[in-house]
Amino acid sequence: MRPLIGFIASLILILASCGKDRDLASLLISPDAASLVFPENLTECYEGTLISATLSEVTLQWNASANTDRYELHISHLINGSKDIYTTENVNFTARIERGVPYSWYVVSLADGSNATATSDTWSFYNAGDAITSYVPFPAEALNPLPGASLSGMSSVNLTWQAADLDDDIVEYDVYFGSSKPPVMFEQDLSTASLTSVPVTSGTTYFWKIVTRDAIGNESDSEVFSFSVN
Repeated sequence: MRPLIGFIASLILILASCGKDRDLASLLISPDAASLVFPENLTECYEGTLISATLSEVTLQWNASANTDRYELHISHLINGSKDIYTTENVNFTARIERGVPYSWYVVSLADGSNATATSDTWSFYNAGDAITSYVPFPAEALNPLPGASLSGMSSVNLTWQAADLDDDIVEYDVYFGSSKPPVMFEQDLSTASLTSVPVTSGTTYFWKIVTRDAIGNESDSEVFSFSVN
């Protein structure tokens, strides 16, 4: 009983030090991940307020998540790689972004008095611009191995990924792969979103990325993925 009594006493001291508004539930419960609402994934966003020929304001929306006091909205420009982070207590935020550009976004749920966080899915969209006749493909996403995976007992791996284009005219992929970062060119002009029987060595971390190309030569680079072989 003594260890249990000591734990309870310590917990009471912690609660007292946190003040009257801090109870056991708020200390032990972590926030849930938010679910994204708008702009929808892999679509073109026509809504928003026109600011100039190159800028518009778009209101991004998500559903409230449990045990959450505030949110971090992360918006990434998929052409130049820049990212903006905004903090809000609301379940929407109006951001000023470039027109005719693809973006990705996700939301991190935060709780006061806790270091725990929860991250939503990541969605991508095009912010509509004037007279867009061809769209750059969205950057490819790794399916296998998943980013950060640790593989055991393998002498080769199959690389698979997925990509999307609003024009639906993706024609080929270039694969960069190796133990150096950034990885080097490994295969060019692949017509399928996979590469089989890639040799690997145990005790090595590998890096890879995909360049997606459409029918008129538009290209997008994925992020650099990594996995290790034990």
